[in-house]
Amino acid sequence: MNYDLKGLSITNQNDIQYREMCYRCRRPSVTCLCSVINSFVSPISFAILQHPAEAQNPIATARMAKLSIENSYLFVDQDFSQNSLVNELLKNDDHSHYMLFPSPTALSLDSCFEEITTNPNKRPLFWVLDAKWKDVPKMIRLSSNIQKIPLVKFAPLVSSQFIIRKQPNSHCLSTIESIHLVIDSYCKKFNVSFQKHQGLLNVFNHLVQQQIEFAKTHQNNRHQQNKKIRHEKKQKTD
Repeated sequence: MNYDLKGLSITNQNDIQYREMCYRCRRPSVTCLCSVINSFVSPISFAILQHPAEAQNPIATARMAKLSIENSYLFVDQDFSQNSLVNELLKNDDHSHYMLFPSPTALSLDSCFEEITTNPNKRPLFWVLDAKWKDVPKMIRLSSNIQKIPLVKFAPLVSSQFIIRKQPNSHCLSTIESIHLVIDSYCKKFNVSFQKHQGLLNVFNHLVQQQIEFAKTHQNNRHQQNKKIRHEKKQKTD
């Protein structure tokens, strides 16, 4: 059965009268994800640049990724050119910097990994833009400091499982799925025995299931309310 997920948010459930919040995962306490987040140190680091609108979205996945990966960063803004922490990180010569972006001229993920092997003393740091696709070009245009970061693209073998949110194309993944794919590809490329990153998909799937259950309950309640209204109207006409 298909459930209408349009416009639904876990945070607008009518039965939550006192909306206590978890200020770690930024979700209502009743739908807190902290218990399913298992943090780990990733073989590669990530810096997530999040659009302010996404920071307010209760089903955005960037914060889940940040809480899961200890060697990751999360910055929220639209223009990062004057962000001192971003600029400091960009100037860090201990890292090889790459940005995930599906440009026709971008390196493939495999080519990127080959390039990484030529700089064994530098740790790879992947920059990830977390925004609606329509907002990404403006973020890049405003943030002059990130425009020279080498771009990297990938071709996912499966479509996004983010079924509660429409993706512009079948090859587009959510932020947390993209980060998982990069770590997974890195481990396979360099024969790294590492499984902790699978926890990224565990918390992601938990979120998706939460939202589906809410949609199911919402539609059932709406059906019962409509049934009651029809019954009351029938009684008045009898």
